[in-house]
Amino acid sequence: MVKHIEWTPDMLEGITVALDASLGKVTREAVAPTAVIENWDKVQTWLGEVKNIDMEAGAAALVVPPFPLTGNELRALQISVGRIALAQAAASPSLEAPTPRRLFESLTRLRVSSYILIGVILCSLIASIVNYLVFQDPFERFFLLVSVALTLFGTIVTRRHFFGLHNHEMLLQHIDPSLYLRL
Repeated sequence: MVKHIEWTPDMLEGITVALDASLGKVTREAVAPTAVIENWDKVQTWLGEVKNIDMEAGAAALVVPPFPLTGNELRALQISVGRIALAQAAASPSLEAPTPRRLFESLTRLRVSSYILIGVILCSLIASIVNYLVFQDPFERFFLLVSVALTLFGTIVTRRHFFGLHNHEMLLQHIDPSLYLRL
């Protein structure tokens, strides 16, 4: 336990913010089963007392209770809190790394979107052909040629994209063959 420190309002505020951020990563319930729960409680009590101090009185009037832990105890507490926070993050489904199943589902959605894209491109081509057949002027012929060229280009890009998806899907199948067992 530290006997005496000359506290300034800025230093005290910085320490309380740092301790709140460090210890605030996990709840008391998460720390309760560990050996550092006593130190957790001591620091939380000290933080509560410090937050009730009038910081506007100036450095000379600050009466701060002694910090309840030694440097080694504080480091051990922070390491334990860090490990608990890391374990909770690893167990969280939202922070989970992509699994082959999730990747497969993403590839399936991409495949469906490529089909939709091909459909939109073909509808645009059909609309251009109908427009040309109805109006049959030279200017419409130019738009039809541009539309055909863009449709061919879009179809080629989409097909290349589609085959790339198929290759990725096959790689996933080699990783996890159960992906192709339809439910």
